[in-house]
Amino acid sequence: MRTYDRVLPWNRDPSEPLWAALQQPAVTAPTPNESQGEAIGFHPDGNGYVTVSEGTNQTLHNYDAP
Repeated sequence: MRTYDRVLPWNRDPSEPLWAALQQPAVTAPTPNESQGEAIGFHPDGNGYVTVSEGTNQTLHNYDAP
């Protein structure tokens, strides 16, 4: 989940129902300093994510999982 000022991912086993995963606390994740954090996309392998703020010519922030 992405809010204006936070990234809130959840750990989830592929066999676990989504509703069950969302009943657990979110994991702490790095969040860039963006004026209006609007979007998040996950790497295809699930080992990281990218975020971007609203507007034109915004920086794409990449985070790789440790």
